[in-house]
Amino acid sequence: MTRFLWSLARGSLIVVCLTAAAAVSDTDLGFLWICSVRAADHQGDPQKLIGHVVIGVYPVNHKRHESFAITDGSGYTMVPLRPGKYCAEALDSHGRKLRLDENTNGGRAICFDITAHKITEAGLTISHDVNYKPDFPSKGVD
Repeated sequence: MTRFLWSLARGSLIVVCLTAAAAVSDTDLGFLWICSVRAADHQGDPQKLIGHVVIGVYPVNHKRHESFAITDGSGYTMVPLRPGKYCAEALDSHGRKLRLDENTNGGRAICFDITAHKITEAGLTISHDVNYKPDFPSKGVD
């Protein structure tokens, strides 16, 4: 009987520890503050913020998106993420990749580290010749 009680107590302790660890990791989020801009048409011209761009975020080690967000009208959004290494890319309202500027990160997705309780800032520069017009469904009037 003593061996049974010892095994039960040890098993209960393991369950409590795993539950506590899971609860802590579920609440430890970092944040990505990201903007979407269009590259300048000519060198020396300013870049322009582009609103309503879908931002897809995925872990560095695989391309499956973990999170999506839509930038506001001014081109900014904040994405909560678990700590780790991620990459982000710009998508249109139908989920197709928007071509990124070759002069900024070689046209590749940007990658960054997310740390718990911190804000990481990043920007996606869309190629100057991409003519993006968002096409989101209308909610209409209820």
